[in-house]
Amino acid sequence: NNNINTYENNYNLPIGFMVNKEIEKLKLKEQQPFINQNNILKSMSNIKEDVFYKNNYEIELNNLKQDEEQKNTYKKIKESDPSSIKIKITVSNPGILYAYMPTEKFKKVDVLLNNKSIIDITDENGYQDNILELGTYKIGDTLELEYELLENTIRPKEIMIYTLDLEKFKNITESLKQQELKIKEYKKDYIKATINVEENNKILYTSIPYDKGFKILVDNKETKNIKIFDTLIGLELEKGNHTIELKYTPRGFKEGIILSILGITIFVLGEINAKKNKRYNAEIKTRNNTK
Repeated sequence: NNNINTYENNYNLPIGFMVNKEIEKLKLKEQQPFINQNNILKSMSNIKEDVFYKNNYEIELNNLKQDEEQKNTYKKIKESDPSSIKIKITVSNPGILYAYMPTEKFKKVDVLLNNKSIIDITDENGYQDNILELGTYKIGDTLELEYELLENTIRPKEIMIYTLDLEKFKNITESLKQQELKIKEYKKDYIKATINVEENNKILYTSIPYDKGFKILVDNKETKNIKIFDTLIGLELEKGNHTIELKYTPRGFKEGIILSILGITIFVLGEINAKKNKRYNAEIKTRNNTK
C-alpha cells in the first residue's frame, strides 16, 4: 500500500533495565517531546549529553493573519484561497531531522516538504500534534516545510525543528542494555524474570504501565513499586542477583467473582423456590379438584 510505511527499530530497549535513581524525580514538560527525551536519557544513564539538537528556521504566513481577539490564532484573509504556515529551515546540526507543531485543538492540515505532501489527508486523524520525520541532512542544507490549512483557522504553539544524533543515541541505548531484565516466563497476567544489579542506588525501569492490580515479588517477597512519570512501573533493587515476579489481577476481579457467585446462588435459589411453589400450587389444585 503506497500510503503505509513500516519501520523496524534497531535500537529498541528491553522491557526492563537498570537506570540512575534521579529518573524518579524527573518531571516531563508538556508538549516538549525533544527536550523530554533528552532529559529522560540523561537521567537514565551516565552519559550526560543531548541526542536532539535545535535547528534555526524562519516563518512566513501565506494568506493568514493574526486574530485581533485571540492572539495565538491565525485565520484566513481570503477564505477561498489556499493558506499556509511556511517554515524555512537551515540545518545547523547533521543527522535525522524532525518537526513538531502542537496546536491547541485538532485541526485538519496538509503538511508539505519542499512542495510534496508527506501525510495522508484522507484520514481525519492524518495530523494531530504528530512528530514528523523529514529525512537526513548535513549542515547548511535548506528545506521548506509547509502546514497548509484545510480549515479556516489554526492555533499553533511553538514550532520545533530538531535533529537526532543517531550515534550518541545508539551509545546511550547500548549502555542501558548492560543491566537488563531477563524474561524467564511470560503470560498475559504473569511475568517472571531475573536481573543482576551491579551497584546500589539504581532503579529498575520498566515499560509496563503502572496499575494497582499488579502484585510484585522480589526474591519471593512482596515489594512496593515506584510510579515513574506517573505512568510506568519501577522498582528499587539492591546490588546482587534477583528474581522478580509480576502478577496481575484486574481491579474489581475478586469482587466481580463474589458478585457473580451471589448472583448465581440467588438465581438457583429462586429457581428452587419457583419449582417448590409450582409443586405446592399443583398439590392444592389437586386437593380442590378431589373435594
